[in-house]
Amino acid sequence: IEKAASASLGPVALVLLVTGAGGIFGAVLEATGAGQALAGALSGTALPAVVLAFLIATALRVALGSKTVAIVTTAPIVAPLIQESGMSQPEIALVVIAIAAGGTVLSHVNDSGFWLFNRYMDIDIRTTLKSWTLMETFMGGIAFAIALALSGVLSLT
Repeated sequence: IEKAASASLGPVALVLLVTGAGGIFGAVLEATGAGQALAGALSGTALPAVVLAFLIATALRVALGSKTVAIVTTAPIVAPLIQESGMSQPEIALVVIAIAAGGTVLSHVNDSGFWLFNRYMDIDIRTTLKSWTLMETFMGGIAFAIALALSGVLSLT
């Protein structure tokens, strides 16, 4: 049992380290008010809330690495924008999809999912970037495109 536990600790330790570091950075962003400053700066733009949510989540995803931390950190940043604009339930749902899409794109070396895929598929970093990162970006991009299109349809009605 000790031998099996020791052999599995190596790959798992890296994943835990990367995820923990992303979570700590997310907490620092919230505690220092950097997230609110970002929301304030972006709310002055003419961009729709769906686009702002996607951009904030994407920026946090790239900086933090963790999809979960990026999504959870983006939600309270975007919440005041949603309240100010008086969005309907379907519009809020599309903003949530945009946040999830932004949290999915551009996975790279600071993402634990990247390293799980890399380690368990036993491939090099370059191949992981070409496969995992591309796949994650494609998924998030498609989800955002759909949310944006539906948001445009809702704004016409």
